[in-house]
Amino acid sequence: MNMKQIRIDPTITIGHILTTLVILAGGTGVYLGLRLDISSVAGDVRVMSQRVEKVESALSQLTAVTISAARQDEKLQALTYRLDRIEKAK
Repeated sequence: MNMKQIRIDPTITIGHILTTLVILAGGTGVYLGLRLDISSVAGDVRVMSQRVEKVESALSQLTAVTISAARQDEKLQALTYRLDRIEKAK
């Protein structure tokens, strides 16, 4: 027999069939698992997006309240200044 010749055994055994089935089942399992994980992450992103929108709305309302409080503080300071001037004039 010549060592340079490559011989391929064309027979298919139960081991070959089982190996092929296990590889296909494993690949299918990985694909379905990843698909489920992606769906789960997409749902989490939607929930987080809704939460961010609520936080932005609350922050907007808080900003409006802060501005209103600052205006009231300025008005109070102006009234205090006027009252002090009136009291000093007497």
